[in-house]
Amino acid sequence: NAVLVDRGTKALDYMQATDGARQPHIVFMDLHMPEMGGCETTRKLLARLPDLPVVGLTADLTPETQRACLDVGMKEVLGKPYEESEIKR
Repeated sequence: NAVLVDRGTKALDYMQATDGARQPHIVFMDLHMPEMGGCETTRKLLARLPDLPVVGLTADLTPETQRACLDVGMKEVLGKPYEESEIKR
């Protein structure tokens, strides 16, 4: 099952409210969201769940943005729009 939230704060709330069996096995994180951006959300998520794979999604694929994503613990960064085949790899 997939869970869709539109804010980093909602992602953190969801993960805190669910037990391990219902938590996602992977997170696709938009970098630009209201209230809390993807990098800050990822940092907070990984503080609680350090083994959770997080993949960043952004239209801003500059080297600086990619580095910032990887520095907070994202495993990969995909540019938007992305192809389904990129997610499957």
